[in-house]
Amino acid sequence: MTTSSYQQALGRKIAAERRRRGLSQPELARVIDRSVAWVSQVERGVRKVDRMSVLESLADALEVPLAELAAEAPVVAAVTEELPAARGLRLVLSGAYSLSGMLVDRRPPAITTLRDQVREGWDLVHAAKYAELSELLRSLVPDLESAARRVPAIRRAEASELLATAYQACSAALAKLGEPEAAWIAADRAMDAAERAGNPCSSRPGRSGLCSCSSLRATMTRPMRRPGEPP
Repeated sequence: MTTSSYQQALGRKIAAERRRRGLSQPELARVIDRSVAWVSQVERGVRKVDRMSVLESLADALEVPLAELAAEAPVVAAVTEELPAARGLRLVLSGAYSLSGMLVDRRPPAITTLRDQVREGWDLVHAAKYAELSELLRSLVPDLESAARRVPAIRRAEASELLATAYQACSAALAKLGEPEAAWIAADRAMDAAERAGNPCSSRPGRSGLCSCSSLRATMTRPMRRPGEPP
């Protein structure tokens, strides 16, 4: 999809949500401290929203999750100043965790601790706290890679499922930040970890919350559920 198409999709979404709330363009402009002309241009897709802070203001004014607007606006990631959260999440993907997991003697935390951290990661995704998510994953992913190889054999499948779910959280956040290529890399790693768990295309509600293959494909287009959260 072209940048112009993304701008138009975002504009239609903003206009629809504004009407749903019963706001006029002048009223929305007043709430977000922008001009009426700016609102009109954004809704018509002739002006891009080039700051995540502005998108957050729109989401608050329209009372919709930021992720819903960000899904329509990957153009936000194309601003001159790179978003720190996107950079941090890409750094998470740049680590040679599989190799270090085999070669480095890293004692992973207990599985219960790792499970809690994976759930925390999904909470951060749904709260659109992507910078905090990148900080969490920077230590969590190496711990999970190590656990998938070093915990007792009976727990390794569960560790691999948790690793897959952590990569899914990374993929979902990158998609919302307008980084589709990096999001696909994270989704691919999620599928690899799921295959190592022997559970590539099924979900186990109440455990790690690992989603299906179709859900992985949908990561780039809609928010995903938290681990253990019912459908």
